[in-house]
Order: sequence, then C-alpha cells, then structure tokens
Amino acid sequence: MNGGLYVLLNQARPSGARPTPSTALDDVIPFLPWTTWPYLVLFSLSFVVPLVPRGRRAFGDMMRAYVVAISANFAIWIGWPTFMPRPVPPTGDDLTSSLYRAFMLVDTNHNALPSGHLTIPIVCAWGATLDRPRWRAPLVALLVVLAPSVLTTKQHAVPDLVAGVATALVGIGAAKLWRHRQDGHALR
Repeated sequence: MNGGLYVLLNQARPSGARPTPSTALDDVIPFLPWTTWPYLVLFSLSFVVPLVPRGRRAFGDMMRAYVVAISANFAIWIGWPTFMPRPVPPTGDDLTSSLYRAFMLVDTNHNALPSGHLTIPIVCAWGATLDRPRWRAPLVALLVVLAPSVLTTKQHAVPDLVAGVATALVGIGAAKLWRHRQDGHALR
C-alpha cells in the first residue's frame, strides 16, 4: 500500500514543490550513475529485511515503527513538497545507464525530503534485529555503505538523508514507547 501511494504522490509532481535544501557538501558530491546498483540494493532492503523477524512481537514492533515513520514522511511530502534537481541522465545504452534512466522514470525527483529510501530500510533493519541481535552490526554496516548512494545518484541531498534518518528514529522511538507501555512499564 505504501509503495502504491508513494508512486501516486511521486508521479503527481505537486505544483507548489520547492527544490530540496542543499548544502555545500551536496555541491562536491559527484554524480555517479554506477551507484544506481548500490541504490537498488538499498531500495530492495525494504522488501527483503521485513521478512527476517521470527516472532510476532518483533514483526509487530517493526510494523508500528514503519507506520509512524512512513506517516511522518507522507505528512512532510504532502505538507512541504520538495524535488531534487537532477543532472542530465547518462545517455549510453549500457545496462547501468539504461537502469538509471528507467529507475528515475518510475521514481521521479519528487518526495525528496525526507528520504524514504533511508527511512524504510533503517526501520526494517531495526525490526530485523529485535529477535536477531547478532545481525545488528552487519545491517548497520550495510546501511552505512549503501546510504551514500542516495546522494551520488542525485536522488536526494544531504538534508533529505538526515530527515530520512530522523523520521526512522521517530518511528522506532514511537514503537519502543508503545512496547514499553504494553509491557506495563508506563510512567505514572
């Protein structure tokens, strides 16, 4: 459902959209079309990692974090629509250039801030580690290695990345608070 709503909103290209804020760091980060491959791996984590939690409790906590985080993203995308100015796409007919162009047709440069391409994998990785704590370090390392691809594909700017991490943390915090209260540890 999230994917369908995202694509509809992304393709709508709201008339009041503003360029996403950028930083001096964004100006020096190169456009590297080959990083479409790690970008797609990052994107695929949103579909694979949610299958990892073994227990209902971990899956439920992950889904609560997901709903809160993605709801925050949608609220921002609708209330303060942004787009990421992109460079001219590569024109070659090699697989990487073709893949970049195809992916960017489906995932336009709108809904830039916050980066859902970080929000969702972070929440899903957190959920996966709830009942598999030994997976925490490898998943965090994988996210750290893949996250810059949202910048080098020019799908997002640094503020989008930071905001995507922030909405993930909001979702995770809300899920932890809910779990804390469910376990009878609510502050009175």
